Amino acid sequence: MKDSWCKKLCLEDGRELYGGAARNVRIARAGGMENIIRAAVKYALEMADAAVEGKRKAKVSRFRTAA
Repeated sequence: MKDSWCKKLCLEDGRELYGGAARNVRIARAGGMENIIRAAVKYALEMADAAVEGKRKAKVSRFRTAA
C-alpha cells in the first residue's frame, strides 16, 4: 500500500519498518484501531456541533433560514 500509515518508520533502536509492519506499530502506538475510530468519531461530532452552534470557524457551510 502507498499511504501514510505504511510509509517508512524509524524505531528508537535504529531499525526501519515498512508496509504492514509500520502500519501495525502506528496503530498500536495510537492505542489500537478501536481507539483511533473512537477519536475520529468524537472529532467529527465535535466539528458538526461547532458548525451548528457557530462556536468555531468550522469548514462546514451554514445554511441561511428564510425569515
